[in-house]
Amino acid sequence: MQKWLISADTEAYDIQSYFEEDGYIIWKQIVKYKIGDIVYIYCNKPIGKIMFKACVEEVSIKLDETTDEEWVKLELIEQVDKEELSSEYLEKQGVKGTIRKPRKVKKEWENYIEKFFSVNDKMWMVRAGERGNKFDIFKNNDFAAIGWDLGDLSGKTNDEIKSLCESEYSNESPDTIKTYISMITSFVNEIDVGDYIISSSDKDKREYIVGKCISDYYYADKKDTDGENPQYKNCRDVEWLCTIGWDDFLEKPFGLNPKNSVFKINCVTKKEILKIFKLKVEKRNLIYFGAPGTGKSYILNKDKDDLLRYFDKNNFERVTFHPDYSYANFVGTYKPVPLNYIDENGDEINDITYKYVPGPFMRTLVKALKNPFEPFILVIEEINRANVAAVFGDVFQLLDRDEDYTSEYSIDASEDVHDYLKKELEEKSSIKKYFNKLLGEDFTRITIPSNMFIWATMNSADQGVFPMDTAFKRRWDFKYFNINSGENELKDIKLYLNNKEFTWNDIRKAINNQLISYKINEDKLMGSFFAFKDIEKLSKRQFKEIFKNKIIMYLFEDVARSKRDLLFQGALKNLNIKDNITYYQICDDFDNNELKIFSKKIRDELKLGE
Repeated sequence: MQKWLISADTEAYDIQSYFEEDGYIIWKQIVKYKIGDIVYIYCNKPIGKIMFKACVEEVSIKLDETTDEEWVKLELIEQVDKEELSSEYLEKQGVKGTIRKPRKVKKEWENYIEKFFSVNDKMWMVRAGERGNKFDIFKNNDFAAIGWDLGDLSGKTNDEIKSLCESEYSNESPDTIKTYISMITSFVNEIDVGDYIISSSDKDKREYIVGKCISDYYYADKKDTDGENPQYKNCRDVEWLCTIGWDDFLEKPFGLNPKNSVFKINCVTKKEILKIFKLKVEKRNLIYFGAPGTGKSYILNKDKDDLLRYFDKNNFERVTFHPDYSYANFVGTYKPVPLNYIDENGDEINDITYKYVPGPFMRTLVKALKNPFEPFILVIEEINRANVAAVFGDVFQLLDRDEDYTSEYSIDASEDVHDYLKKELEEKSSIKKYFNKLLGEDFTRITIPSNMFIWATMNSADQGVFPMDTAFKRRWDFKYFNINSGENELKDIKLYLNNKEFTWNDIRKAINNQLISYKINEDKLMGSFFAFKDIEKLSKRQFKEIFKNKIIMYLFEDVARSKRDLLFQGALKNLNIKDNITYYQICDDFDNNELKIFSKKIRDELKLGE
């Protein structure tokens, strides 16, 4: 695999729009690209930056048979906008002159450029012994290993490993020794914690286990439990996450034939593996829950983007539940729709007819059925702000999933749903057997397919929420966000109040600790992102306005109504009031005395003094 730096005139050719619409662009094949090559695209001035990282997916494409011109398909991996990738910074890394013709990327350039791209998932094949005879040992003991017992290689540089190989295998050919060195140094020094590792079984099973490396290299003389051949002692621990069969691939992958024991898997095959991997390991029915401001929606959105990274990023629909939300809104119902036409006399007729209008559940279901090899996500915000038993109705039965993530039990389709499914799906005759299996031969039943995901957020601190019964909750996985989730993202943001330096977490935790002493429930405490989305961009004036309008209001009206005079003890003292302090009095005092409005316990924790 080679890496290239190419340039693009973004004023003449709107690369970003093409990437956003299709996920790829077609590029003239000036040099001999190979499938799997990585291409960094430098956008000429006025932008003057590397902004795109793409992978060569097809080569030698003929767009016009009357010419000899050939093109390549570049699939987008990631787009960034970093000042450090501008021509000024690139020149300091040795990228001299105007970037016009394609250049091969030097290793030192690559090391610099890659720092600014987050999608750096590396995937390695680590062969499971001769003909896969170590496959079950690797899988059952959560590790991967290689042979070549040269002793403990911990801390050995590539040059030191090279010297050991040349000494130990001096009878082998130079090419063989070179191959040994490449594989051993890759395993010992190039695989990083967090990289994907894949290992293969024998040819009869044609199975692959996929996992993530969770340890640095180590030497273990008893890790290999094969009594006949326990020589695999160079180890890395792996969290094996799923098994992939040969039949799981839509197109048979290239580059997985384990001639070498260790090698990096090419970008195209890695993408296909990660597509299958994502569909196998992600939870189907998942509720993100926790206190206000713990980042539930933010993390859900990141997880959504991660799942859809290798698919169409628009494969989702988002809905927010509320007390008046109903089954008709969620699943669908007959509704009046305008009917405008010209009659036989040429008169314009404006009438009303009735038509089945699907809701977000049914729309997502149909999209998932039409595209069984792509994930589709229905995102429900604030799921417990509606009566879920009424909203889901008989769809509740479909939430039980079997081991293949398809609904374990189907439900009968009503007449209007039957007609809608038949109209939407009948034309997809190429997957008729698939529809018959899930929906019956004449679309008489409803089943949630394995590629439909339902992810929701739940904030139990909201007032007036509807409780969920045990039977409903049993059908979901839950992802808990504690009160301090995400705090590290804000730890370096400084605030200057009362002539002292604080972080938002300093203030938030001091207030939460006081609330805990009042025996306030955890779901009423303030999470890291309770009031501030982009706190680092706020001026002091903006911060204080939000603090008054959100934090003080929340504490005054919702959390500490019976403890107002205790919590805002400082304001009482500053204003010389005995009790029954009002919201506007607290806000006025906050303008002057800032954090000194609070109780002595909070002031002491923040070291504010009197």
